[in-house]
Amino acid sequence: MTWNPANYGGASQMMTSYGDVWVPELILTSPSDDVESLGAAWNRIRYYADGTASWIPVALVKSKCTVDVEIYPFDTQTCTLSYNAMGYELGEVFILPATEEVDITLFSEHPMWDLVDTAAKSEPFAYSWQVSFSFKLKRRPAYVLVNVVLPILFLSVLNLLVFLLVPESGERVSYCITVLLSIVVFMTIVSAMLPRTSKPVPIVSYKLIVDMVISAAITVVTILNLRIYSKDPEIPVPKWLIGIYRFWACAVCRKQKTEPIRMRKLFRKTSKATRIQTVKNSSEAANENDIKRRLSEFQLMDEEQITWKKISYMVDGVAFWLFGLSTLCSFAVFLAIVTSRGK
Repeated sequence: MTWNPANYGGASQMMTSYGDVWVPELILTSPSDDVESLGAAWNRIRYYADGTASWIPVALVKSKCTVDVEIYPFDTQTCTLSYNAMGYELGEVFILPATEEVDITLFSEHPMWDLVDTAAKSEPFAYSWQVSFSFKLKRRPAYVLVNVVLPILFLSVLNLLVFLLVPESGERVSYCITVLLSIVVFMTIVSAMLPRTSKPVPIVSYKLIVDMVISAAITVVTILNLRIYSKDPEIPVPKWLIGIYRFWACAVCRKQKTEPIRMRKLFRKTSKATRIQTVKNSSEAANENDIKRRLSEFQLMDEEQITWKKISYMVDGVAFWLFGLSTLCSFAVFLAIVTSRGK
């Protein structure tokens, strides 16, 4: 429909209702609800004198989108809205986007997602044309980090403090179980925030499982260690446990650096010229003698001196550092994987 504006009082455009003219039926190919054509009866169509028609449909679109939450919460998703001119063959209706990008003039920012990029393209689909609008979205991880990831790390650190709790308090086992249940609750929260899919499984789910296994192992070690602590003192400690205890005690002894008091007195009395060399030689000899003395003390220990309580203290120390390193390593590996793949 064309006309000469000079013949109609300079009118170069006109507006008509949606139902008075022909409009192609554009169907969303991935709807989440009922299938409906784009547009509504109250929409208006503007015609120009050269025959161009402008139709700006307004609609609330709900579409399904396949997501990849493997590196949640540092994931990036690409969602595509595709409209197909169903009922029309390729040579009857051509659907071409006006630009290669989506116009986001009226776009409002989302609190959980950043719009990274957009694209618009047209392509054949079956026996008709289809126009697709792609939106690349990147999740804002601050909310999940503050409310899920960091609390899990703090719970894991709190779980280690059970080995610093004295056995006489009687609260070790209840403390471990409380932290274990807290981690399980966070697993439930994270599961509710993610789509139910097994391909792929989010890495954060594996992280929670590892934390739960570590917490369960801490609970088991704590219970077994309490049995060791409560053993009858008259029951002899096995020789292999005595050997492990002596090795552990020697390792702790070698790390201790002591400065004998006589070195300080010698440092005050000697002159400045001879002080440096004397103190150096004397301190080295004193340290060697001190180490030898401590080693000889451990070698002279008989089986009666090493009790079950000392074995229990050794288990606490070893377990504290072992589980502490496991917790830090699991958290570091989780952050390294999700941040490297999220770039």
